[in-house]
Order: sequence, then C-alpha cells, then structure tokens
Amino acid sequence: MIWDEGTYNPEVEVAKGVREEIHERSRGEEIMMKSLKDGNIKFRLYGKKLQGSFALVRTEGFGGRKESWLLIKHRDQYAKKGYEPNDFDLSAISGLSMDEIANKR
Repeated sequence: MIWDEGTYNPEVEVAKGVREEIHERSRGEEIMMKSLKDGNIKFRLYGKKLQGSFALVRTEGFGGRKESWLLIKHRDQYAKKGYEPNDFDLSAISGLSMDEIANKR
C-alpha cells in the first residue's frame, strides 16, 4: 500500500519554534545532508494525508534497537488532537484498504 504521496521541502529552525521553509534545491540538499548526519531532519510535507511541519529525530537505544528514527509532528495549523493514522487506511493511489489489497490476489 502507498499510504500517502506528495512532496516536501526542508526546513531550518531560525528561532525557538520558528522554522523557515527552504525552496531552493541546492541549499535544501545541503541542509538535508547535514540534518541527516546530525540526526535531526526538519521538513514540510505536502501530502494527500499528511501536511505541515515535521521532524525526524534519530534516537539511540529506543525500543531495544541500536538506532531508530522518531517522526514528530510540529504544532501548526495542520496539527490535530487525537489524530489516528489507522483511521485513514486507504491507499493514496488506489483508494483500497489493506484488506481489499490483500484480497485482490
């Protein structure tokens, strides 16, 4: 299943809780490479299901693994209390649920 599809732009934090969206590709690539190395990637999603500002943060020893990545939704106009991704279990491409996809074989 393709749960969501869309585009993204890197972000940089310019002040506590204030992020600037990067639209220029070469600068964005530099920021993303540095952020990946630092283990703290900030970006804005423009998906069918997920939108707004997010962070991917590398954690060590979380969940019994040596390294994991935690997706965090920043508080913005797209943040919703009680959001449950499983309530949106249809494929962004086909519109089918996991059960419907499994039963198509």
